[in-house]
This record gives sequence, structure tokens and C-alpha cells, in this order.
Amino acid sequence: VKAANVSVLASKLMGTVLAVHVRQGERVRAGQLLLEIEARDLAAQAIEAAAQRQLAQATFERYRRLSESGAISRQDYDVAMTQKNVAEAEYQRIMATMAFARVTAPMDGVVSDRRVDAGTMVAPGQALLTVDDPSGYVVETNIEERWADKLSVGASVKVRIPALNQTVVGTVLELSPSIDSVSPTFYAKVS
Repeated sequence: VKAANVSVLASKLMGTVLAVHVRQGERVRAGQLLLEIEARDLAAQAIEAAAQRQLAQATFERYRRLSESGAISRQDYDVAMTQKNVAEAEYQRIMATMAFARVTAPMDGVVSDRRVDAGTMVAPGQALLTVDDPSGYVVETNIEERWADKLSVGASVKVRIPALNQTVVGTVLELSPSIDSVSPTFYAKVS
């Protein structure tokens, strides 16, 4: 049994975790700050990109005025405009990347897994935290081959949960079309 909606949050940056603001099992709200990754290199790049953007904008404005008076060619004007656009795009790219240093909750939920602490070096793609949405659950299981022709997506089924000493009614969401050759079973997901 697991949450129907599970978000595994991964790093998009290489860096050191500065702070983790949540514990495993803690409830979180969508948008809540969960973790911060050090981004000093990006901050330095942002300062440089801002300066380049400012220079490109000033150069473009000078060339625009010169172009209006016919003092420069259209080619020179186009080059200045392209440089301005490239500098702006680079600045926006760095600012967007810096936003990844602050990992926030994608939804209301519960932190079900925490894989890092402050001081941990992380790399792009590395799992950091998992947030589960406890508003709905699914059962993922393997079912004996003999039931293959008796189940279909959308069918109602009874699910026995021994840990809760409960039987609940669920709906088949997914069925694997193939049987596992090792353990003559097939995968099923039930809401």
C-alpha cells in the first residue's frame, strides 16, 4: 500500500546542501521550502550576467539611436540587438537555475523519505526527498496467473490489508498484459 501520488524530488544542481528544513514523517504544504543547496558559483555568474546584460542594453540603445539617424548599417544594429537578446537570455537562464537551489514541496503531503542532511554534496538527478500525498492510496501487487482472465481495468475487487486487519473495496487501475515467467504472476494496481 502506498500513496497514489508520490513525488521524488531530485537535485538539478551540483552543490552542498546548506539546510534541510523538514524531517521524515513531517506534513508539508505546497510551495513550502524543504531544502536549500549552496549556489555561490551561480550567484557569481548571475552578477557577471547582470553586468553583461546592462552593457548589452546600453550598447543596443546607442546603436538604436545611431541607426535611426542613419549613422550605422542595419547589420551593426542587428548585431547589437542580438547581443542584447543573448545577454538577456543568459541572465534569465542563470536566474532560473538559481531557483533550483531552493527545493519546495510540489503539493501538500508528508515527507516519506529524506536522503540528505546539511553538508551532503549532491549532483543533478540525485534523489533528495520524497513527498507523498496521503489523500489517496493504491495497492501494487502481483496476482496469481489463474486470475488473469477474471480481472480487467475498472473492475471492483476486495483487498485484504493484514496490517490493519481490514478488507476494503478498490478499483483495478492497471494490469500488466504479461505474466512473470519466474513466479507465474502478473502486476496489478488497485485504488
